[in-house]
Amino acid sequence: MILYDFICERCGIMESIYVDPEKINETEQLCPTCAKKLRRKYSSPTIKVAFRAGHDPYTGMNFNSQAAREKYMAENGIIKAVE
Repeated sequence: MILYDFICERCGIMESIYVDPEKINETEQLCPTCAKKLRRKYSSPTIKVAFRAGHDPYTGMNFNSQAAREKYMAENGIIKAVE
């Protein structure tokens, strides 16, 4: 199952729905508000990469932990601070 984004052209509502990729063209997704057929919105996948200590090519810095990297990035406005 893959998470696909769909949008309703009537309501403008966007829904993220898990669908079997082999059946993506066979199944019809309907808007939960107006019951109109949803159109698939093509978007890039979100990829999360595990942290490894050492040089971070994104910041150009060396970090010993994920917490140190996140702190640096939050302090420099790269990401929002994690509370």
